[in-house]
Amino acid sequence: ITLGYSWNGATEVASYRLFGGNSPQSLSLVEEKPKTDFETQSHLANLAQGECYFQVTALHKTGKELARSTVISTDPATCPLPS
Repeated sequence: ITLGYSWNGATEVASYRLFGGNSPQSLSLVEEKPKTDFETQSHLANLAQGECYFQVTALHKTGKELARSTVISTDPATCPLPS
């Protein structure tokens, strides 16, 4: 699975944290990546069974969280999002 994310060209974003889990309520840190271009990508391999919910946070260079994405599902048939 490859996830791509950006914050609409926001210049204050220094890095991103990607969270993943087997439910929208139980996400844990998967990786932190520096912002290097307009879009940052995470290439995920060997995910645990059922780990198909993800959320990204954008961080300022001080580490302060600037924004948080909505939770997405990479497999809506097996991992439906709550209504």
